[in-house]
Amino acid sequence: MALSDFCAGAFLSIVNTRCVLVAVSPDNQILLNDDQFWVTFRGRQFGPFAYQWSNDLYGVEFLYRGDKFGEVCSEDEFFADLQPYELPMSVCQVATLTAGIIAEAVQKGRCVDQRVSRLIELLHSFGLDRFEIREL
Repeated sequence: MALSDFCAGAFLSIVNTRCVLVAVSPDNQILLNDDQFWVTFRGRQFGPFAYQWSNDLYGVEFLYRGDKFGEVCSEDEFFADLQPYELPMSVCQVATLTAGIIAEAVQKGRCVDQRVSRLIELLHSFGLDRFEIREL
């Protein structure tokens, strides 16, 4: 099996002529993948968080594991309620910031690099810069 067959974020270690797959997983990270993202906090992964166009195609809705948790209300406002899922506060903060960046990027036609740069900036300003960002 080739190294390219292993998932991203993992590496192969040869131990006594046996191959061992060792996952590399930072304790705090945001994994971005197209219209979905996951938040890893203290080694536990939460998600997927996703977005989709509303039925009328005028708005954007946010989903957690397929359930709606928020939506864009206007150009300057969006609503999010993750309380029913009993997620850690840091996960809620990071997920809400990430969802907000996605909404802003969709509205303004920003590329992935611009989204990530803006997310890094906001994470830092809210004291959440311990979260590493990775694209899948």
